[in-house]
This record gives sequence, structure tokens and C-alpha cells, in this order.
Amino acid sequence: MFSEYDSLITHLQQTVNGLRGTDDFFRASSRYTGFVAVSAITGFEVQIKKLLIDYAGSINPILGKFAQKRFGRIDAKITRDNIKEYLSYFDDQLRTQFKAEVNSREDDKIREGSVKSSYANLIIWRHDFVHGGEIPNTPTLDESVAAYKLGKEVIFALKDVLTPERSPAG
Repeated sequence: MFSEYDSLITHLQQTVNGLRGTDDFFRASSRYTGFVAVSAITGFEVQIKKLLIDYAGSINPILGKFAQKRFGRIDAKITRDNIKEYLSYFDDQLRTQFKAEVNSREDDKIREGSVKSSYANLIIWRHDFVHGGEIPNTPTLDESVAAYKLGKEVIFALKDVLTPERSPAG
């Protein structure tokens, strides 16, 4: 689901970590934090679109075509609230299931960090980097990579909710 993005982010992290102990490490680490956020959110956006379009198409081919036009343009509108809104277009039960699934994953991963905060932070960091030209100065590269790993749980929750075995339409 995320293999291309995982590979890219791992490569960035390894490249920067190879600079540890040099004068370039801190500068590279802070600069690449923005690239991790952009890559992460791009990957999340692609998967959200795919999951929603595939789900709609599994209900009805015409609905799938409609969803392709509707969700093909969501761009960075992928906050958890946005996702809940998109799910409510299909069925309010999906929205409720998604919220519960994210909460469950939050509880399961809490020792590693917050799934919800990680996901939200990546959206903010990406926005600041892309639209403001600001390099996120609070997180380290390793923290942004950790946020990516935790943030993926939101997308996995969406995938689980939209599987035919669990969803109302299935």
C-alpha cells in the first residue's frame, strides 16, 4: 500500500543519517523533514482516493465513476474530519466505524506516540512547507518519519472500514 513511499522515506532518512557528525547533518535533517511530510501526505492522499473510489465502484459501477470525479480532486483535503465527511456520503455507519477504528489504533499504538496527532502534524508540516516555504523546525527528521509510520494507521483504519466484510454495503 505504501511501499514506494516507505522506500523513499527510508532512503531520505538513511542519507541524512549518513551525515551524522558532520556540519551538514542539522541543515539536511531539518530540510528533509519537509520532504518527508510532503511524501507522506501525497501517499495518504493517493490511498484515500483509491479506497473511496474502489469502495464506490464495488457498490455500483456508475457510483464508482461518480466517485472518481468527486474524489479525484480532494487534493490535500484529507484531515480525519474530511475523511469522516466523505464516508458519510455513503453511510453514517461508515463514519462511526472509522472513528472507532482510529480510536482503537490510537489506543494500540499510544506507547509509540499518537496516531491522531502524528497524522494531523504531517498535514500541517506539509502545508507549511509547500505553501509557506517554511521548513518545519520543531520536528526532527526521525520524528517526522515516526509520525509517518503512525499516521499510516489512519489510512489502514479507513481500509479496514471499507473492506466488504465490514462495511454496510458488503
